Amino acid sequence: MSAETLTSYDVWRKILGGKPIDLVFPFDYSPVPSGKPGERIGARRPSGLRLYCSTEEFLWTLRNWERREPERWKGTDTLLGVTSIVGVGIAQEEEWEHVLAGGYVDYDDWLFVRDWEPKEERSLLFIDMEIPYSDKTTGMIIDKIVNMRIDGYLLRSDKAYHLISDELTRLDELPARYGKLINVFAGDEPRWQWARDIGNALINAQDKEDVKRVCNYILNRIGHYGEEGERWFLIDLRYIAHSLLEFPILRISSKEGYPIPPTLLARFKDGKVKIYFQSPAPNQSEI
Repeated sequence: MSAETLTSYDVWRKILGGKPIDLVFPFDYSPVPSGKPGERIGARRPSGLRLYCSTEEFLWTLRNWERREPERWKGTDTLLGVTSIVGVGIAQEEEWEHVLAGGYVDYDDWLFVRDWEPKEERSLLFIDMEIPYSDKTTGMIIDKIVNMRIDGYLLRSDKAYHLISDELTRLDELPARYGKLINVFAGDEPRWQWARDIGNALINAQDKEDVKRVCNYILNRIGHYGEEGERWFLIDLRYIAHSLLEFPILRISSKEGYPIPPTLLARFKDGKVKIYFQSPAPNQSEI
């Protein structure tokens, strides 16, 4: 076990340093509830700057946020997030442009940006876990990820988890990738047969309309962990549905009530795992 405590900046420096990624898509946003079955509530909407930026600009901004921004933004509902969509290669680079950054980054309230255009777009795989953080749950998730032989990162986010797979995927392959991941987490347990049905539907989807039908089914029928009487799964299926209908996004900054940005629990590579230090969570619970 490593004694390091790695935050979002450290994780993203590892991800971007090990892959042919040239551009990333960060922004500040205000979260909205993802809703209960049948409620047509949208996913989290970006409210700030929405342009590709270079990996160097992104890491500089993220390090700046972790050092100074939490105090400045304390008490607000605005967070820093990043999409899973990344640019591989640069097709076009415009001249530097001087724009108002708003809350995006504290640099005299202004930010220099470029209008980047990638040669290709690829996606990382983002997963938001439903199950609450505990030592027992962490061990179960690590075992499943090792068995899946997924290369990536498991992070603690507030009282739950984020999983980031750093394998670059074509955008049209995302439904099948999500479907396979659902099936792996469902395993052979009879109680998760309905989840395997959803996973298979995503794997076998022939076009965008098929994907849309599966996502609408999830949003109309599936709830969240802890909601009385609602059907839920180990990973957040509503998050997956919103990701496929719109775009995947994960929080990478601190937030009110939890002043530490998402921190690394484990790194997975070639079927092996490195465990990182993590202090006990308050009010741990187990599934």
